[in-house]
Amino acid sequence: MALEEAPIHTWVTGKFVLIAEEDTARDRRLRLVVELAPGVAPSDDKVDAIATSVVRALLLRSSEFAHYVPRERQRPDVVLAAAGTLRGFPWG
Repeated sequence: MALEEAPIHTWVTGKFVLIAEEDTARDRRLRLVVELAPGVAPSDDKVDAIATSVVRALLLRSSEFAHYVPRERQRPDVVLAAAGTLRGFPWG
C-alpha cells in the first residue's frame, strides 16, 4: 500500500512500526518509523513523500480516518531508521 508506491518502495525495506501516541491533552497522533533500505540516506523529501502516501492510503481505505480524524492530525510523524536498526525485526 503506502510503502509500495513508486519511488518509495525503492527507499525502504518494508519494515515499519506504527505507534499511536497521546499528548498531555489526550490528543492522539500516529508515529510511523520506517526502515530505509541499505545505502539510502534519510531526507525531508522522503519523509514528506511517505507521510503523504500514508494519508492518501488511509483516506481511501478508512471512512473513520477520513471523517473523524481532524485534518491537522492526519499526517503521521514519520521517522526514518537506518537499515537493520529497527528492534524486533530480524535482519535479512
